[in-house]
Amino acid sequence: MQLKIRLELNGSIEILKVELLNNPGVQKWAEHVKKLTANRTVTTQPITSELVRSLSHKSDLWTQQQLVQQQLSVTNLPIPMPVDSPEQITRQHLNIWHRWFTQHTREYPPTSTVEYHWLHELNQIVHELEQCFRGWPHPQLGVRGYEMDFATSVDEHGVGTEFVDLTPYRQYHSWESADLILDSAVHGKTTMQSFLDNDDPKNWDTTGHYMSWGGCKLVNSCHRQEIYQDELFHQWMDQNNVTHDNLFGDFPLGNIVNRDQSVIDRIFESVNKSNAKSVQAIANLTILDR
Repeated sequence: MQLKIRLELNGSIEILKVELLNNPGVQKWAEHVKKLTANRTVTTQPITSELVRSLSHKSDLWTQQQLVQQQLSVTNLPIPMPVDSPEQITRQHLNIWHRWFTQHTREYPPTSTVEYHWLHELNQIVHELEQCFRGWPHPQLGVRGYEMDFATSVDEHGVGTEFVDLTPYRQYHSWESADLILDSAVHGKTTMQSFLDNDDPKNWDTTGHYMSWGGCKLVNSCHRQEIYQDELFHQWMDQNNVTHDNLFGDFPLGNIVNRDQSVIDRIFESVNKSNAKSVQAIANLTILDR
C-alpha cells in the first residue's frame, strides 16, 4: 500500500508518495485512515524549542487554570498539587496534572460527564502551560529539526470520533528512522515527549502508541535517532532506570518513494511560510491499495 499526500502550496501542487510498511499494525492504521476525511490541516513544528512564553504575560491562561482547578475541586477528582499563584507551577505540576487527566479519562464513555469535561479542559491547559516551561533537557538539546503534522478532525478537547486500537501491534515500534511516523496523539505521551518533559517513562501513559485517531507526521531528517542516542537521553534513561530495550520508540508508517531531500525541504519551507502568515495549509491524504 501507498499513502499519497497532495499539498497545494502558494499556487503550486506538491505530491509525495509514501510506501507503507508491510506489517499488520500499519495495515490496521491505513484501513482506519480510509474511513476518515481525506483533507488534513498541516503544521510544521520543531521537535524541541528554545522559545519560552512568559506565564506572567498570560493572565487569561492563569485565569483558566484557576477555573479548571476550582471546578474539579467540587468533584470527586480534585487535581493534586493545587496552586494559588502562577509562581508555584513547576514542570512537575504539569506532569502530574497531565497524568491525572489520562488516568481518569482512560475509559469511555465517561462515568461523569462533568468530571470528563473539566479533566479535558485541564489537559488543554497543561499543553498551553508547557509552552512556558523549557527546563532540562531543552536548553542543552537546542532546536533539532522540524516535523510536519497531518492532523485528523477532532473536537475542542482533541478527541476524534473514532480511534484504531494498536495494542496488539506494539511490537512494531522502532528506534530506526522513517519518513512517516504516527503522530503524538496517544492519550498520554510518546517516549520522546516523556523525555522532553523530563517525565517518568514507566507510567502506563508514557509507553508508546496503543491507539491512534489516524494522524501522522512527516520527519525531515534523522534528528529523532540522534536524540535517542544523545548523552542526555541516556542520562534520562539512567535516572528512570530504563533502557532502549524496555521503552517504545516511534511507530514508523513508511518511507517516501524516490525520496528527494530538496523537494521535502521546499515543502517544509512553504508550509512554514503559510503558518507564519496564519494561513492554514491543507493536505489531501489518500491510501492507494495498488
